[in-house]
Amino acid sequence: MTIERKEVATEMYGGRKIRVTLMGPDFLAYVDGVELSGFYLSPQAGINAGQKYVDDERKAKEKKK
Repeated sequence: MTIERKEVATEMYGGRKIRVTLMGPDFLAYVDGVELSGFYLSPQAGINAGQKYVDDERKAKEKKK
């Protein structure tokens, strides 16, 4: 069963789609459909977490080279 949550913000960042949805008083963040751990106090906090996730993945890939 999939729960549909109201989308409150989206942003493209580094070629990836960041999406923030409402869950009660908090927000959830996703990058390309992958849910990030944690709850966020505002849509902007969710966007910031998504951007950090994308940046951290990019840094990890560069480090492997």
